Amino acid sequence: MIDILLITHNRLEYLKKALPSVLNQTYKDFNLIIWDNNSDKETVNWLYQTQPNVFFSNTNASLAQATTEVFLSSGAEFVGKVDSDVILPSNWIERLVSAHEKYHFGFLGGFHFRPEDLNGIEPNIEDYNGVKVWRKHHIGGNYIIRRADFRGYKGQGVMGLSEYQAEMGFINGYLWDPILWIEHMEDPRSEHFIGTEEYNQYKIKTRGVSLEKYATGIVNQAYMMENTKSG
Repeated sequence: MIDILLITHNRLEYLKKALPSVLNQTYKDFNLIIWDNNSDKETVNWLYQTQPNVFFSNTNASLAQATTEVFLSSGAEFVGKVDSDVILPSNWIERLVSAHEKYHFGFLGGFHFRPEDLNGIEPNIEDYNGVKVWRKHHIGGNYIIRRADFRGYKGQGVMGLSEYQAEMGFINGYLWDPILWIEHMEDPRSEHFIGTEEYNQYKIKTRGVSLEKYATGIVNQAYMMENTKSG
């Protein structure tokens, strides 16, 4: 059994696309836990009407706090997290679990950039018992890890969980060859991107920057990936 956590706060149009991609996985033996971070009435009503397993928080907890609480209380062999602004391929769980069964990884996830972001980049792909991985400290947006290996993170920021695991010696990375592609709806190049003021205010509240600056950062980050710390 696998516990998959999806954390959401407003941005209902993204949630309506992200959620079906989790539910329509080829790997069926998983439990989906939805954590609603004190969303507006429209989002809460939609969740009440469509989803049976939702935890409604009365505060907007940090992603690290919500993830740590759910993961540490889980009794599953594997636990994973999916952001409400990504669309998963149908074999996401199947491929990640298969990789974990072949080697003892830390955070393992799909690649949430775009094919053109790899132009001119030669990632340092490492092979672990036949599983090819682009090793990175930070894996955000989507990942699966063994529950027994997870260590909670006491920080309140949105970052830190996967980096903390890496500092403890776990191998984090993007699953490669073939690349496990993830559609990131906050990328301005995505056909699902929404640039309204509501979504802008969400980004200011969660990251302290405007949606425009954050979206530009996604593109810039893609071209700097090979120069970032890789463990």
